[in-house]
Amino acid sequence: MKLNNVKYFLLILLLTMQNNLFSQQVKLIGEEDYYNCNVYRIDSLVQIYQKKNQTDSVKNILERAIQCPLETSRQLKFYWQLADIYYQQGNYSGSLRLINLYDSSRFLVKTPDNPYHLASNFAFALARARCYEGMHDTDNFINVLTPFVFFKWVDFDEFYDSISYKKIYDHYLEILLNKYSVKQVKQELDKANSGFYYSDKAANDTDQFGLIEHKIDCWFMFFNNRVLYLDVSIFPKPGEKIFDYLSRDYQYNNFKDAPLFTKIKNM
Repeated sequence: MKLNNVKYFLLILLLTMQNNLFSQQVKLIGEEDYYNCNVYRIDSLVQIYQKKNQTDSVKNILERAIQCPLETSRQLKFYWQLADIYYQQGNYSGSLRLINLYDSSRFLVKTPDNPYHLASNFAFALARARCYEGMHDTDNFINVLTPFVFFKWVDFDEFYDSISYKKIYDHYLEILLNKYSVKQVKQELDKANSGFYYSDKAANDTDQFGLIEHKIDCWFMFFNNRVLYLDVSIFPKPGEKIFDYLSRDYQYNNFKDAPLFTKIKNM
């Protein structure tokens, strides 16, 4: 037998063994796991098909998996995975629907690895924005991203580096300028600057520990969207100074130091 024939034979044998192993893995997990909603087994099945680049099979599994009762945080990623497949296949409205389902459901499953904070909200905003862009819905693209683009990248450094964040607000500004003139955008920034809101309201009575609650709010409006900087309650001890980062000066400087603020000012 020639060397080339031997190589070909070994290659066919290897592929056959891999396919047999793949079939055994799928069979081992079992069709009944769909109906039993065995989340861990379904997740394993998804991973097997992903390794084989069988996207349609992954989609079919996930479409059935999201019908299961929502009981664990592990299930939440099924929504996200399926939303990404829909997006890649051009089904932007279907992707958006699943993102919204994920977002509304994440509070039903309380887990330490599922925080509700600025960076995680930004991830949902980005996912929604790309769907709206695919649907050519400029207004909603602007609405969902506006609350997140007037920050410094360090506010999101858990998820994004400065270059990634710059690409995001640059693209936001590009879309904004497709709808509004430079003059309109600059005027809107001037209105946000002059209307920058900060409030520190102290409660009339002390709490059970003799402390007075301070409710601090800080935000501004940009094209009818509120950009929230602070919405917190603190209970300083008598005579204790409020942290600098909660002061109006600190937050206002953050606003003026935001790269997008500077970019619009210099247009």
